[in-house]
Amino acid sequence: ITFVDNLSNSSYTLMTGFLNQTNDPVLVVYLARLDLDNLKQIYTLATAKWNTMVAITNLTVQDMNANYVVPIYASAPQPVSNYTRDSIPPYLQSWDLDMNVATLTLHFSE
Repeated sequence: ITFVDNLSNSSYTLMTGFLNQTNDPVLVVYLARLDLDNLKQIYTLATAKWNTMVAITNLTVQDMNANYVVPIYASAPQPVSNYTRDSIPPYLQSWDLDMNVATLTLHFSE
């Protein structure tokens, strides 16, 4: 599964994640933190409805009769139907202080 924005020539292919494993025509992909953090670093992709599109290979989904899904190519990606922007602010998870080397290290949620 690849997020695509052809206007900015940006794309990101998911590397991990979790799927619902039901026999349902709706597939829910739970984005892993690695993918979510990587996607958020691309400021021209998936930041609004107009720059959030998806491409899939034929291997993305297979039905109960072993038929593969019709691919959606990155050259003609499918736009998102509903988009909810990130509205959760990062928070400080932990911090470290090393007086020997005079460093303060802050660890944030994202």
